Amino acid sequence: MIYGGVDFAPYFDKTELISLLGELVKRRSESSEGREYETAVFSENYMREMGLETRLQETQDNRPNVIGTWKGTQSDKALLFNGHLDVVPVEPSQWQSPPYQMTEREGRLYGRGTADMKGGIAAALYAVKVLQKAGVRLKGDLKFVFTVDEELLNIGVKKVMEDPKGLKADWCIVGEPTGLDIAIGCRGLLVIDVEFEGVSCHAAQEQLGQNAVYMALPFMEEIRKLNEAYKRDPHPILGPATVNVTVIRGGDKENVIPDRCLVRLDRRLIPGSGKERALADVQEILSRLNLEAKVTSSAFLNYAETPAGDPLVKTLKRHIEAVGRSPEITDFKASCEAPWFQDDLGLTTLTFGPGLIAQAHTVDEFVDIGELVDAAKVYITLCMDLLGYES
Repeated sequence: MIYGGVDFAPYFDKTELISLLGELVKRRSESSEGREYETAVFSENYMREMGLETRLQETQDNRPNVIGTWKGTQSDKALLFNGHLDVVPVEPSQWQSPPYQMTEREGRLYGRGTADMKGGIAAALYAVKVLQKAGVRLKGDLKFVFTVDEELLNIGVKKVMEDPKGLKADWCIVGEPTGLDIAIGCRGLLVIDVEFEGVSCHAAQEQLGQNAVYMALPFMEEIRKLNEAYKRDPHPILGPATVNVTVIRGGDKENVIPDRCLVRLDRRLIPGSGKERALADVQEILSRLNLEAKVTSSAFLNYAETPAGDPLVKTLKRHIEAVGRSPEITDFKASCEAPWFQDDLGLTTLTFGPGLIAQAHTVDEFVDIGELVDAAKVYITLCMDLLGYES
């Protein structure tokens, strides 16, 4: 690989990159158990050994975020790379090979977190090492923020937004697995609870009560119709807004008319159909059906969208094509931390990394070695292009 007159071939060691990912994988970091500390310390040490300015940002219970900066010679521009350190749990007996001992088979690297998303973290960190070995100095600052608890409550990125010291930047790349396509955004998420209150009585005397479950039935049917209506008006990249009944809780005993019924909705958000619209649509259904219910919301995550014509999209696309790939301009199929960096820090944000989202949270999770290598190469040349360089 040659870029800017620099031949990186003598300095890019695929085995070294694979080894780095293996070190990350073997350090268990399930957010469900609050185990990110060892991975955080390893990541910070790796950056410090390369001369980066680093700090551990404590969130709670010894679960720190990792922040690092490779200072440029001019520091007039900055690129921020985001990744999450945590992974979801595994059932080892279901795996063909030990999930925390990375295994190579037929051009793939198997292990928990290889795709989601320690592969992206490894590629970004190794890009710095290759740049340094080749004697390249960036003019702008390259910054990293590796967060905890992305798979659960996002306590890591929320702490970053409370204390973003040192993270001022122009652009952000979220290294989630996109198969080396360019995700310009992702749908948002809102959990809505709708609680109906009836009157309890003995089931043999049903006329004395009011069944809260029956009150919820017509509401749920209207939600199903609303979901179909949303599908007729999709965003050109992010797809449609959706709303689905995902939890129903009502009744305690077989011979008691239930006086309460909780209906929980999973609402996915797109531009033009955000949080306020989601709540208004629920209230409209209740009013139309002449039903009373308590409506509350939680787990809000806004959508993210960078215009497909943004210069960063075009620049990233050019560098991906340079490694022989033809990236699609698409959406990230799950939620990620891009909305925080876009909304709270005001950064032009894209999601791009090795691996497939279909491998996230799966048995025998893997990342393709070729994608891992090409991701690192793209990160190298993208940094040089955006931040400028001296060699």
